[in-house]
Amino acid sequence: MARKEKKKHTETDEEWGKRFGKRMERLGKKFGKRMGKQGKEFGEEVADMGERFREHAERRRERRKEWRFGAFGLVWPLIKSIFTIAVLAFIIVVLDFINMPLKSYFIFQVSSFLFGNLYLFFAFSLFFAYARYLRRRSNRIYWLISPIVFAMGVAFLVWILIFMLNLISFYSGSGIDLITSFLRINFLSIFIAFMVLGYVFEIIKRRLLAY
Repeated sequence: MARKEKKKHTETDEEWGKRFGKRMERLGKKFGKRMGKQGKEFGEEVADMGERFREHAERRRERRKEWRFGAFGLVWPLIKSIFTIAVLAFIIVVLDFINMPLKSYFIFQVSSFLFGNLYLFFAFSLFFAYARYLRRRSNRIYWLISPIVFAMGVAFLVWILIFMLNLISFYSGSGIDLITSFLRINFLSIFIAFMVLGYVFEIIKRRLLAY
């Protein structure tokens, strides 16, 4: 009996398409995993480069600060304060020049306030500059005056706020005057309150760090 020959299976277009699709799917998954891995590695390298650049910039900034402090010493805060007042004086000149054709009451009051209190701005600038100098030179001593520096900063802002509210009240009416009067009357109390809070915070912080 003659052996029956097996019929050779002819692949249809549909079967070929399915097989091709599965193959492409496997290749796509492999490619996706590879690209994902490379992308992750690239992202980590970029993040590492950014961190190194930040550290390098921070070191350069610290070296520049140390150079200024080392080169000028105690005179550096004074130089910074003089420069600040020079910039402020330039701003006053610019405001006066701008206001010559405008004749604005607002600009006039701002310019007059800045010019009339240049010595106070210089005193504040000098105080904060030497406070920063002390913080860099001796942080163990700085904490003793840190609450005073903080309270002085608040007092400076309140002082500016009182002036601005006075100026606004010229246009808006008496409602602002109540706030201005409250701040002016309690100016010293605000300073003392923030100073006490600063010392309380410093004591609590040092107690927590001690444990």
